[in-house]
Amino acid sequence: MPGKSKTSPVSIDKRKRMAQALQLRETGANYRQIAKALDISTSTAHAYVDEAMKELTREPAESLLQLELSRLDAMLLGIWRQASRGDLQAIDRALKIMERRTKYTGLDQLAVLKMAQDGKDMPAVDAWLDAMLGSGASDLDNLGEAA
Repeated sequence: MPGKSKTSPVSIDKRKRMAQALQLRETGANYRQIAKALDISTSTAHAYVDEAMKELTREPAESLLQLELSRLDAMLLGIWRQASRGDLQAIDRALKIMERRTKYTGLDQLAVLKMAQDGKDMPAVDAWLDAMLGSGASDLDNLGEAA
C-alpha cells in the first residue's frame, strides 16, 4: 500500500515534520506556534509531538527488555545444570529467574486471562503461547483434565 512503508517519501516527510515539531516543542513553542511554523493544524502538531515522543521511548524500552531477557537467560544457563541435578538452592534461584522472565514477557497475565476464559477458545492467546513456549503449549488446557 502506498504511504504505509516507513521508508516511503510520504513517511519520511512526515517523520521529518515530526522531528521539527518535537524540536520546536523542546525549545518552548506551544502547539499553536508549532502548527503555524509547520503550516499544520494544532491537533496535528500535538499528534506529531506525541508520536515523536512515543517513538523516542519505544525503541530504548524494547532494547532494554531484550537486554534484560538475555541477562536472565545467561543466569539461568549458569545454574541450570545444578538445578536439574536437584540442588535446592539452584532450583530456588532458577524459579526466581523464571518468575522474573514471565513478568517481563507478560506470560503470567496471558495465563491468567486464559484461565479466566474458562476453557473458551482463544486462538490469539494459544498462538502466542505456542510461539513463546513451542508447539503444544496451547495444550496446557488439557493438564487439568489429566490430573
